Amino acid sequence: MAYDRAQSNYAFFLKEYQEGVAIRWTFLEEGSDLTNDFIIDTRDKDFIMLNMDKASGALELKAKYGEKEIAVKLVWDFVEYEFTELSAKHKTNRIAKSGEVLYLVDPPSVTNTYKEVRYGITTNPKTIDESKIRNIKWYKDENRPENQLAINTTEITRNIKEDDNTTTYVYAGNPDNLTKGIEVKWVDEKRIKYEVIPSAVQFTAEKVFDGFKTIKTITDKFGKYAPKIEPRIKFTGTQFNEEDEDSRFYNIIQEGSVDASVRVFYDIPLPPPYSINLTVPYINYTIGEIGAYVLVLTEAGMSGGLRKEKRNDKQNFIRTQNNIALRGSGSIEFGARINVLPEVKAVVIDVKAYGKAKLSASGKVVFNTNGSTEFAPRVYFDPLVGGFKGKIKAGKVTIFNQKFEWQLIERIRIYPPK
Repeated sequence: MAYDRAQSNYAFFLKEYQEGVAIRWTFLEEGSDLTNDFIIDTRDKDFIMLNMDKASGALELKAKYGEKEIAVKLVWDFVEYEFTELSAKHKTNRIAKSGEVLYLVDPPSVTNTYKEVRYGITTNPKTIDESKIRNIKWYKDENRPENQLAINTTEITRNIKEDDNTTTYVYAGNPDNLTKGIEVKWVDEKRIKYEVIPSAVQFTAEKVFDGFKTIKTITDKFGKYAPKIEPRIKFTGTQFNEEDEDSRFYNIIQEGSVDASVRVFYDIPLPPPYSINLTVPYINYTIGEIGAYVLVLTEAGMSGGLRKEKRNDKQNFIRTQNNIALRGSGSIEFGARINVLPEVKAVVIDVKAYGKAKLSASGKVVFNTNGSTEFAPRVYFDPLVGGFKGKIKAGKVTIFNQKFEWQLIERIRIYPPK
């Protein structure tokens, strides 16, 4: 009989028997009497109705009437197909084939975590009518009745609980039967602190930002106004496991970052000869001053991240991100403030101060193909030449009409040091 799960109910009739005799039907599967498991109606009529959906072995139907007995052997004509492959899909590109391991990463959580895995078989021919197949059996770990997952379907879905390292098997094929399996292994995310930024880079960065304290040499030259320079620098690094989105494996991830900054903002009043008293000629009367100063306004920072990853079946890490770089802006500028006594009237001031040394800061972490690391930043202020020139008149009297210029600061090397 051609097997068709959609038409599993059958009626068998006894013909040409002596009227009035007792009739007894028996349904045997591989020699065992399973009549009560398959019968739909009573077994003492001249016909029997059976649900054959679950019958699969060597089948025999017997009818005993009076002293006579008749038997018929029932053979299913199952669809023939070749079982070619078993696959398991967690996500779009996370697919494992038979004999392989599918890795699932378990994130930290308070509640139980389940992940959905879809299993399916491929056959030759590619398309078969599932209603006409009978011998596909799915089970987990060991082939025992309590481990059976499904029967007679080419696809199943399992919600696999965290830490349940399990293997899913399928038995299929007709007439040649095969068993194939795929193992699922859980891996902890295992997020830990890890030094990702190379120690040489950390050492250099600390030296760079500590070097900004050399700006105090300006104070040492011009006076006692000491700035408070406090660089801030922080390195972070972690290592953890993460599912590879394009394969059945997982990746070991190393992520590190740099967050460093320093800001200096203060001005230094300059003593004579840089500051000048304004005196009315002939009467030697001081009406004010040109107060010179040096303004320091600068900031620098270093930021960015480094990411490396290694698939668990590979030997070496590869870098997928490196944007660690040093940046800086600002200057040291010469300026002048003009103060005149309030009782002095009709003052016309035309004085301009000049002189500016800009901060130059550059540097990027470079990883060479031979595995070495380069970080050679350059941070410095150019020399500062400053002064002022112009006129100041009070009424018709010219109080100031001069030009002054000084080499105020030599080049300040923040890094590398001299």
